[in-house]
Order: sequence, then C-alpha cells, then structure tokens
Amino acid sequence: MMKSTTFSINWNDFLKGLLISVLAPVLIILYNTVSTGSFDIDWKQVLTAGASAGLAYIIKNFFTNDTSAAIKLIEKQGGQIKDAEGNNITSK
Repeated sequence: MMKSTTFSINWNDFLKGLLISVLAPVLIILYNTVSTGSFDIDWKQVLTAGASAGLAYIIKNFFTNDTSAAIKLIEKQGGQIKDAEGNNITSK
C-alpha cells in the first residue's frame, strides 16, 4: 500500500487506527483483571481508551508522513541526522 503524505490519511492508516482501538481496551481489561483479581469491567473506561487511542493514531498519521521523507528534506537543506552512536542516518 502507498504511504500517506502529510495532511492526509489512507485506508491503511484507518485500519491500523481501528486495530489500535481494539487492542488498547483489551490491554486495559487484562491489566485491571490482573491487578484487582476480578473480572469487573468499566465499559466507559474501556470504550474511552479505545476511541482515544485510535483517534490519536489517526491524528498522528494525519500530521506526519514517512520518516525517510523527513530525512530527505533535512538532507536537502544540508543537515545531518545522527544516531546515538554518532553515525549518520541517511534516507533509503
């Protein structure tokens, strides 16, 4: 699939956001079950966490694009990006 550009999202972004919306509540349910020892579910908390996580993912993808595109722009402007060891990171 094509990657979305800045200020746009595609179906892949939407589907990944939907997956995040499902996984976040599952993790909350598991955490609450393990920490309390009971299977009491606060559905409002679960749905809020799922919606928030999915929406946050989609918003993040709307305002950002491919990392290599950002690196190319920095290189075009004459800048360099270094990793933790001091090695140059280049676009692929």
